[in-house]
Amino acid sequence: MRKIASLLCLLVVSISCLKAQGKPTPIILKTQNPTSQIVAGKVPQFSFLLPEMAGTLRLGIISGNESRWPEQLKSNTFSNKSGFLIYEYKDVLLEKGLLRVKAAPLTLTDGLILEISTENIPAGLQLFWACGAASGKTISANEAGMKPEYCKDNVFVVERNDVTIFYGESMKLKTINLLFPVETESVLSDAHQQTSPLAFYISGKKTDAPALTGKFTLVPNKKYYICVYRQTKDADYNYSHLAELFNKLISK
Repeated sequence: MRKIASLLCLLVVSISCLKAQGKPTPIILKTQNPTSQIVAGKVPQFSFLLPEMAGTLRLGIISGNESRWPEQLKSNTFSNKSGFLIYEYKDVLLEKGLLRVKAAPLTLTDGLILEISTENIPAGLQLFWACGAASGKTISANEAGMKPEYCKDNVFVVERNDVTIFYGESMKLKTINLLFPVETESVLSDAHQQTSPLAFYISGKKTDAPALTGKFTLVPNKKYYICVYRQTKDADYNYSHLAELFNKLISK
């Protein structure tokens, strides 16, 4: 009996170890604030712990009536060059083209800037994004993500391509800002419905888990930028600043 019990215990431990090994390890990007961090991974989804959960940015692609999350695309490569992340994708939706996303943490404030570029993509391909899930609660890096339960009571103020998310306790509201390409079309959506980017985008705003989603059409060989940041007197950006800002960050 003791031998059987020992074998069962060993089996349980082995299964637990395998499960732990199979769980993706988050990539932590440091910001200028030692108590803050950006949680990334091998797909372009980024959560902002500043140090409270200040939101998540998630990307996807849309082509006509089809859409996919990056992890569903056929071919992808990922590299981490001292905190500067590069994602590259190929897929039937891209035909013979390539989608590239580069991400770099900001230095003057808590935040992140993305550069999106393409090569030889088909006409009409769109980049999808979703932002929200700013719970204002303290969580671990492994708990981060675009989870419906984190989206409750988030308020979005949209001025063309500039978004401010208000979150937290009613008398102690905090904010985080996002900048997108001016071509962006954005709508309120239901974070319970994330089976695909398109399903998320058209899900509607009648929900207890609101998120802001958007999309814009990609032009081959043109660069686009998305910036998520906490606004300060030293960091008050508009979209025209982003190309120069990104190039300065990656040249350091």
